[in-house]
Amino acid sequence: LQAAHRAVDMLTTFWPTSSRSAEPDLPPLATVATLIHALRLVGRRKAAIGVAQHALRAWPRKATVDSLFIPPEQSDLDRMCTTHPAEWLRLVLAEFVERQRAFSSYFAPIDPLQLRSLLRHPDHSAEMERRYALSELRHDRVPDLALLPKLAAGTGSMNTALWHAVLHTPA
Repeated sequence: LQAAHRAVDMLTTFWPTSSRSAEPDLPPLATVATLIHALRLVGRRKAAIGVAQHALRAWPRKATVDSLFIPPEQSDLDRMCTTHPAEWLRLVLAEFVERQRAFSSYFAPIDPLQLRSLLRHPDHSAEMERRYALSELRHDRVPDLALLPKLAAGTGSMNTALWHAVLHTPA
């Protein structure tokens, strides 16, 4: 594990601070993604979330990904990428923050507009569909089924019968 901590320390050297602001400048996006992954691996969850949140706030207008990277979560390695890599990476980082910022989405305030914007990306995860649907139902709102293609098709959960009943029960 010491080697992993040394690797994280090495990666953080790519996180320079600007003399003009209190926020660090944004290094190349591939470096940011790999740093977040490494921070997670060594148990520095809050630091990983902070780096991801900063990257999303400082996201370049014409973002590019020029080199290989490791996405924040192991499960993202198997995720389809049907868009420009920078768009995909932004989605993955936003979903990472949404998943990791609280241990339960039931107790954490959820921004439905933020979730809706994530669900408009073609490569969004089924987990974001579930979070959105549960949040809407919890607040006595009907979820927009057009935003839930994975759940509606039965591919977004191992509980397909439950989700079918939830999504197709009249309000």
